[in-house]
Amino acid sequence: REHRDADAVHQFRVGLRRLRAAASLFGDLISDAESRKVRDELRWMNHSLGPIRDLDVLIARLRAAPDHEQSLAAAQRRRDEACGQLLARLDEPRFRRATLLAAAWIEAGRWLTLGDPALCERRDEPVESRAARELRKRRKRVLKRARRLEDLDPEARHQVRIEIKKLRYGVEFFGRLFSGAKAKSRRKRILAATEQLQEILGELNDLAIGG
Repeated sequence: REHRDADAVHQFRVGLRRLRAAASLFGDLISDAESRKVRDELRWMNHSLGPIRDLDVLIARLRAAPDHEQSLAAAQRRRDEACGQLLARLDEPRFRRATLLAAAWIEAGRWLTLGDPALCERRDEPVESRAARELRKRRKRVLKRARRLEDLDPEARHQVRIEIKKLRYGVEFFGRLFSGAKAKSRRKRILAATEQLQEILGELNDLAIGG
């Protein structure tokens, strides 16, 4: 609030995305109405940060380019407006309620106490089994979406990046469940590869958005 720092906005958005990605790893456990409400609110909170983040990326590109002083000044004015809108959004009752609702849901949501037999069985599943299954599924999604990557349009390419990001967050979230030198080495390789791919595809997406 005080410094309106671009990195703070970015980390705020990353934190929300990581929370949403973690929730998606347990999608079949959190399909009740309360959980859907929380996830919808987290999505709304994340979207609130989108406009200012896009402008921060544009400003960084303009600063690195020669003879863009006029465009840079215009982008900074738009960024000031977007920042004001974001600060107002943070003060909205909905934003505050959503924050408290998410915190309460994580610690004591109905998904923890619902007595449906199938749900109870899934809750009791060893986390290692779930982790292995979810990571395999996400890896397959990346490979499927990345086929003929060079022929994809920007939107389809962006979807590949989203799947890569989900895989990366999943590995970060579950990775330390698997001990041993081999598992540790494999985790590092996967994280390095997904981070590099995410960065490259992110740059392509920024170029597509920025025109």
